[in-house]
Amino acid sequence: MPSPFDDDLSRPLDTPFSKTFLEGGHQVSSADLRLASKVIIEGERRIVDLDSAIAQAKFELERMTHARVVIQGQVARHKNATRAFRRLPPEIVGKILISAAPVSDPDDVMESPWYLGHICRYWREVAISVPSLWSEICIMHRREPFPLLETLLSRCSSGPLKVLYWSTSKPDPRLLSMLVECSERWTFASLLLNPHNFGEIGPIRGRIPQLRHLRIEVVTFWSPGATSKTQIQPFDIAPAL
Repeated sequence: MPSPFDDDLSRPLDTPFSKTFLEGGHQVSSADLRLASKVIIEGERRIVDLDSAIAQAKFELERMTHARVVIQGQVARHKNATRAFRRLPPEIVGKILISAAPVSDPDDVMESPWYLGHICRYWREVAISVPSLWSEICIMHRREPFPLLETLLSRCSSGPLKVLYWSTSKPDPRLLSMLVECSERWTFASLLLNPHNFGEIGPIRGRIPQLRHLRIEVVTFWSPGATSKTQIQPFDIAPAL
């Protein structure tokens, strides 16, 4: 197969005829016919070789273009792998994450600190290892995602918790139970409750030693006229309150 870089392929044909002869409409002799036939045969052979060389050049161009894309991607990944924010020590990354994630909302994985785990694997590992990053629980939406709340509670380990339960949907007792189970770690609580839920938070009585701030609002629009059947004072034993 001829090389696309062969100079002989791109060299113009040698012809014994002048431009005037080729374009002037002169009478052609037998000798002229034989000479012209040789040029035509050589030209057609060269055209075949050029077509072959062009096909080879296109193949090589595609191969090199693909190689360039692959190598460009490798360079980009190596640059990304060595970027400055990935060279920070874990304790610095942890402080950055904490400052960027004031509230943990288990109902919205697009909010902080959930989305911080998508920056890179290293930052995700650091985020998961910092309990205080997950210590502020805010539930304010209609959906109540129990798996995400379980994940959040597991990540905040045994550290103190700030709880804001301000759901606009009818409360699910299972979710309140999950929060009540860790009431000994509450330091702050802001709760929007229905009287029917008083019994569900009753078990925290005597189990809120760290609670220093409390806000409660009682609403009845889920069950108009509802009242608590049992007089429960879950917050009357709160030594730090």
